[in-house]
This record gives sequence, structure tokens and C-alpha cells, in this order.
Amino acid sequence: MAAAVLVIASLPIALTLLGGGADWQVGEGWTLSWYPGSSDRGPIVAMLSRLGTGAGLAWLLLAVGLVLVVSPGRAAAQRSRVLIGAGLAAGLLAVLVLWTGGGALGPISLHRPDPCAWLAVALVTLGLLRGARPPGSAAGSVGWTLATLVLGLALHGLVVHADRSALATSLDPAIARAVAGSDGADRPPDVLWIVVDTLRADAIGAYHGRAGAADDSSSPDASRDAFAPDRSEVPRTPFLDALAASGLVVEEVRAPAPWTLPSMAGVMTARWPSTLDPEGRGRARTPQALVGLPAAVPGWIGRLREAGYYTAAFQKNPFLQPGSGFERDFDLYRMVGGDRAELDSAEQLVRGVHRWADVVAEAGLVAGAAGRPPWLLYVHFMDPHVDYRAPLAWRSEAARAASSALDGSARALHRRLAAGPPLDPAELAQLKRLYAAEVAYLDSALERLVVGLRARGVLDDATLVVVSADHGEQLGEHGGFEHGDLHRENVAVPFLLAGAGLGPGRIRGTASLIDLGPTVLDVVGVAPDAEAEGRSLFSSGSADVADDARPGGRAATVFSEYGERLRVEQADWVLLIDGPDAARLFDREADPGERVDVASRHPEVVARLRAEATRHRERPVRRAESPAWSLDHRSREALRALGYGD
Repeated sequence: MAAAVLVIASLPIALTLLGGGADWQVGEGWTLSWYPGSSDRGPIVAMLSRLGTGAGLAWLLLAVGLVLVVSPGRAAAQRSRVLIGAGLAAGLLAVLVLWTGGGALGPISLHRPDPCAWLAVALVTLGLLRGARPPGSAAGSVGWTLATLVLGLALHGLVVHADRSALATSLDPAIARAVAGSDGADRPPDVLWIVVDTLRADAIGAYHGRAGAADDSSSPDASRDAFAPDRSEVPRTPFLDALAASGLVVEEVRAPAPWTLPSMAGVMTARWPSTLDPEGRGRARTPQALVGLPAAVPGWIGRLREAGYYTAAFQKNPFLQPGSGFERDFDLYRMVGGDRAELDSAEQLVRGVHRWADVVAEAGLVAGAAGRPPWLLYVHFMDPHVDYRAPLAWRSEAARAASSALDGSARALHRRLAAGPPLDPAELAQLKRLYAAEVAYLDSALERLVVGLRARGVLDDATLVVVSADHGEQLGEHGGFEHGDLHRENVAVPFLLAGAGLGPGRIRGTASLIDLGPTVLDVVGVAPDAEAEGRSLFSSGSADVADDARPGGRAATVFSEYGERLRVEQADWVLLIDGPDAARLFDREADPGERVDVASRHPEVVARLRAEATRHRERPVRRAESPAWSLDHRSREALRALGYGD
């Protein structure tokens, strides 16, 4: 019985994995996400690393179950008692985990289930009947086997068809808008916006040597070694570096907040987090009391949609899941492969986007096709967010050789910090190596993403490609880890623009990520929201923004917010306000690592930047109703796996 149940439950999963994976929305609130392991690991390593978490386990269960079902005679019965008796509980639990996309079991909705759900019930029922009433003849056994194969193939076909049908259906409204709004004018460029979660600027080659990275071995100032653990560990990001070399690099960019939700809300609306959530002002909130994207505040992606763009999103961050408000301006909004930063998180996202591109290409909407709408594609990668556990092939020789209790997981890091004493230099160096390996692996995934889109004819040289992050990451600097304060390593992020006739070049001065949307709108020729607080980085069509000035000559004062704490950055000065009477001043040029507080030496600078902070906090803000929402149990578990507590 157990063998039959394992076969029945595993067969459609294995078949779908063989077809490249799929996301399948069943009823309301339940998504199945089945993806194969990364080919970068090699088949054996991939399977072993995935046992208990996804694809490798599905194949293993299917193989064991098939052997036990088809093996004849008493030997088969003995094998069943030994093998299945020992692994039945674990096997069936694993199948349930697989059926929920690799995460914890969530609520299963049976309200208006589609035919796939009923077929899944039929498959499980068949397995139970097969075990309870074994066939008395070889012919009967063959009949059961054929019935299993037919139902498994049917479910596999329905899952893939449902997935592709949902992708195709999302195109229809945009095509209708394009036809209705066609006036013979030149079509604006498509936009590929890639967001890399937790990517600090100095972790990629285009920014390495700036922002406190190790570029001056002769300097006694330890702040010059803010990222690289040793001289051999330099960023390995050839794809991003090539993109930067061909396009524009915004040299100094700050996230509006040091964690995802307020930062991405600010980026999506071109507003400071305190405008969207005046009480919270970017502070951390519990998963039970989150504040989403206000429906009444327009966003720049909505402006593109109004201008006729088809908008699609593929992402994995639990904070941005449907219900948060971030999905509002998209024709298609997908949480791909579940909401966990699993070992193959980046590969899942690439495969999901390529499936979308296949559907777009089959609809004849390739680059340059007449009458098609322009598109914006937003892809949000979770790597290199903790856990820092890239495939071994992407770890440097020093990282592989190191002996440390730190394996890159959030659990190991938190356990080590709780046990004390503080991490020693060797441990800090290893943590940075593991993070660098994640960035290198992510760089390869970005290359596969773009190459695949080009191969399908969906992306060409006229496409505007934008790469940014939501925030940075602390790797022991200032005694902190992960993200949660306002020092440079947490808010200094990359911002690259390529294609659409831009570049090569570098944009000087200091910008905020809330300037990203207005800049994109400027490039594609769509008018921005008049009330947006972000501004385009281009002045009179020039990519050379004057140092420390915004277009129009306005002095650039850039803020990053985290509740009562505020970062104020202007010219070469950074003021970190920790409370009403607590502030630290840093000279950005002399001390890029922000280690030496010079507030007592420059009281006039402190006074000037405090005045900027007061004006910022007391500015009139039109109150917007931000949707209050909370994460379900599954998403809270996913966040715990990412290192977030309650």
C-alpha cells in the first residue's frame, strides 16, 4: 500500500519536474510550485543536496515506489516491509511537503477547486485502493499500473496547461490596450527591471574599489577593507560588470530604508517611507502588523500601465506577496517557486521567467513585432539573502578550505552570535566569502535570465535593462549582521542602466532609490507623477549629473529611514541620528567605512544636517491609507528561514 501511495503521489511531480517545472494555483490561496534542481551542481550533488527539500526527493520516492510496486513475489514483500516500514512516515510527509511547493503545509482551500485538484484526489484515492486491494493477477497489476500512468500524465498535462494558460491570459488586456491606443507613434522601449535582494554595492566589480571596498592595500585605514576578507577574494560578477561597462553606473545610491518592505514601497512610489507610513517611518514591524503599499498613492509602474505597457512581475520575497498591495499595477504578478530562499531559488526564478517568455514568443509578441504593447518585466531575486549557501562550484578556494561552524545559514550565525564571544577575524572573513559566493552564483543566474530572453526574441538592444537592490547587508561591520541599521553597508546599493541607447558612462553625485522610477519614466518618455518625491537623474537629457546636485540645481540631501533613526547624507557628510540628542557625523571621503565620529570637530555641519532632518520630518505629508495586513503561518516560517524572528 505504501509503495503505491508513494508512486501515485510522486508521479505527477516527477513528470512536471521533467518538463522544466511549473507554478499552479489551486482554488484560492494554495499554490503548487515544482522545480528541478540546478544543473550547476551536477546530477548527484543536486539530488543529494535537495533530499528532503524538493526535486531530488520526488525522484527518489518515485524510483523506490516503482521498484516496490513492480517487484514480484515474496522478495518484494520482504523489501516492502524493510524499506517502506522504515521510511513510510518520512516519505509520506515529504510528499505532502512537495505538494505544497517545498514549504510548510498551509491551509488548503477546497472552495471551487479546478479539475486538477479533483484529479489529484483521484490519484491519491487510486493509490489507497491499490494498496488496500492488491490485484490478484498479473493482468490486474498491469491495469493498475496503466491507470496510474494515465492519471499521472493527465495531471502533469493539466498543471502545465493551467500554468501556460494563466500566463497567456494575462497578455490579453495589455494587447487590447495597445490596439486601442495605437496612433502610429514609435513604440517606447521595453523595460527589464531586476531587483537583487540584499545586494550591497561593493559586492560587485563595477563598484568594488569604491564605497570602502578593498582597493588600497597600502592604507592603514581598516575601513578600506569593508567588504573583501582578503586580497584574493574579489567580486566575481562578470555579467553585471559587462552590463555596467556598456551602460550607466549610478555611483552613489542609497536605499530609503534598510529592509525590504518600506524600501520597495518607496521605490515603487518614488516617495520616502515616512510619506507612506508616517507613524512607522521605515521601522521594522512584526509579521502580524505589516503596512503594505497604499492604494491611493500612485506608483510609476502604474504610469507605465496607463501609457499602454504590459506589466509582469516574478518574485520570491514573502514581504511582497499578493495582498501587500505591491501587485496592484501588474497584469501578471507571480510568487515563483514558493516564498523561500531555497538552494535553487535563483534558478527557479529564471525558469519561471523563461516560461513566460515562451508564451510571449508563441503569441508573436517578440521584440520589434508590429502592434504589440511595450512591456515592463520586474524580476526580484532573493539571493544573496541569508542563507549564504551557494553551490560549491561558486565558492572560492579559500571558502572551501576554511574550517568554520558558520555554514552560511541564518541558524548557524544566530547560534554562534548567541554563544559568544564575538566572531573572530577568520570567521568574519569566511562569512564574507560565503556571501561573495552567493553574489557570484546570482551573477550567473542573471546572465542565464538575459541570455534566455534574448534567445526567445523577447529582449533586444533597445530594451532598457535596470538593475538595483532593495537594501544592502552587514557582514560584521559596526558589530552588526544581516540588515537593520543605517550604516553605509546596509543602504549603499547598486543602480545600473543599460540598453535603450544609454551609456557607457557613470552618473556622479548621490541619489536615492526613490529616483529610480522617475528616471525610468524619463528614459521611456512617460510623464512622472507630479507629487513624487523622487526625481529623474537626467538633466536636460544628459547623463552627467553634477556632483551632489539634483537636476535643476537642487542640493542633493538623501535620506534613509528606520523609525526614530535617520541617515542624512549631503556632499561628503553623513549624519546618523539615533535619537533626539544622539547623532554621529562621518566624513564620507576620508572615512568611507563610517568608523570615526567627527561630530565634535564640525558642529556647524551637524547643525546644518540636523536642520535638513527637521525639515524632512516636519514636511507636510498627505495621509494615505496603507493596507494593514499580516503574513500567514507559511510566510512567517519562510521569513524565519531567512533569518527574521517574530
